Amino acid sequence: MGTCNETTCDHCGQHTNDDEYQVHSGGDETWCEGCASDDARICEGCDEMYDTSYETGADTDWGYFCESCAGTRGIDWCSNCDCWYQQNCENCEQYCVYIHDYSYKPYPIFHPFPGKQIQGQPVPYMGVELEWEISRNSSADREDVILAARDYDNDESIFYFKEDGSLGDGAEMVFHPRTLEDWHLYASQLARTLSAMHRESARCWERTNCGMHIHISRNAFVNRSHIARMAYAISINSNKLIEFAGRESSYANFSGLERSAVKKAAYPWMASHNDAFNMSPPATCEFRIFRPSLTVGRFIANLELTQALFEYTASSSAHDAALGGLSWERFVSWMRTTTRFSNATHVADGGSFEMSDTFTINTTTTTKGESQCA
Repeated sequence: MGTCNETTCDHCGQHTNDDEYQVHSGGDETWCEGCASDDARICEGCDEMYDTSYETGADTDWGYFCESCAGTRGIDWCSNCDCWYQQNCENCEQYCVYIHDYSYKPYPIFHPFPGKQIQGQPVPYMGVELEWEISRNSSADREDVILAARDYDNDESIFYFKEDGSLGDGAEMVFHPRTLEDWHLYASQLARTLSAMHRESARCWERTNCGMHIHISRNAFVNRSHIARMAYAISINSNKLIEFAGRESSYANFSGLERSAVKKAAYPWMASHNDAFNMSPPATCEFRIFRPSLTVGRFIANLELTQALFEYTASSSAHDAALGGLSWERFVSWMRTTTRFSNATHVADGGSFEMSDTFTINTTTTTKGESQCA
């Protein structure tokens, strides 16, 4: 009489004469050949067989590794690019090249060229810091935004990205300095860049922790009195500037500027980083009031306002200031005398801008705010 060699598979419960397979499934089990083939994997590290529905191993492009072997080999899951990696994720290393540390500060690239002058006086260059985050309703990553922007500048000669501790899933976009005339020339390409970022779910207008900061070259000011007059003009027109900027923030304080403008202009180390007009940087003065936007019209309007304040206070005097010459009404009337500041006067009149791939002005006066929430 023959001997029965049938066994019972611990996975499917069927009797079988197949070869037996030892499988780790929360414990050692005996599986039939069919179950082992369909529902188990052999670890490339230890050659043991594991139940893939139970064991949380790493099913990589170069083979399966149990949890223990994956850990000893530095294999982990990258949530940024949804892939397994060993030691370092090459894809993420590529992204990290594009996002610099907060302390990163390369030598500025001036556009159109450094040291431009008019009648022997240096022309002001303006650099921009634009903070943004990923839309709360999006599954996109910030790397998608950065790669979309880099389609328009792959060598960081126009802008670069850096970390900012005040931001969540976002970054600070730093633009190299330009003259206002060159910002106008660049505006069409800027529109395409900002629109591409917006399509990839970058947002900043509705983010209270985001801002737009404009740095204007310090050596372009006539003297320290000129810096003080600009600071004073900003302080006495705080309500109108808050309205223009679209925000009031503790990161852009107006208090203290009116009485200490002269002192802070003369002694920059006495200035505060969070002043609405920060006079502490050694090479620039920083205008920090603006609510950020990805609409090119609003972006350029902020630059025009900064340039206009610079020029208006350059030609004024302390006597003019005492007689009300730095009032908002007189300043805006002066801006209207040239088309160079047409975007700024549009915002001053209560106008807004739509998201666009081109640099055009929406001449329709609307309620405050950007309708596209960029």
